[in-house]
Amino acid sequence: MAEDNSYESMLCVKPEVHVYRIPPRASNRGYRAADWKLDEPAWSGRLKITAKGKMAYIKLEDKNTGRQKKDCFN
Repeated sequence: MAEDNSYESMLCVKPEVHVYRIPPRASNRGYRAADWKLDEPAWSGRLKITAKGKMAYIKLEDKNTGRQKKDCFN
């Protein structure tokens, strides 16, 4: 098994981001941000984008504890 010796680089940090639950569309007119309950985000925290080798990672973390919430791979 090959060992990955590449280092992880920090590409971007956003100290406060919000995640919203997007409701299903009621018609074919598309999505409207006004329907997303912008005053009640489903989650708030910090966003970090890192890269290691040829992979980029989007990390959502609790802004107080630093505990990771979700990973999205590109």
